[in-house]
Amino acid sequence: MAISLGVVEYSGWKQSLWLSNGTVELIMPLEVGPRVMHYGLVGGSNVFKEYPEQLGRGGEKEWKIRGGHRLWHAPEEDVRTYQPDNAPIRYQEIGA
Repeated sequence: MAISLGVVEYSGWKQSLWLSNGTVELIMPLEVGPRVMHYGLVGGSNVFKEYPEQLGRGGEKEWKIRGGHRLWHAPEEDVRTYQPDNAPIRYQEIGA
């Protein structure tokens, strides 16, 4: 199954990575993260909760829940686990 990749606008973020296998899609903002903000059937609704007042924003000094699925590490520890992910991220496409 082929994977499609592109950069799209999403919920106020001008640069978000979009991945799809033709059945489901993921959308991850490049302006904050790493965080998957949308997962669902192509063109369908998001299975993840989102907090509208926090969408399209970034650069805050404190951690924001925003919604989606944040990439956690275990075991949880307050200081490390709740580090802000409010800065832009870089991605690089490897292979084809």
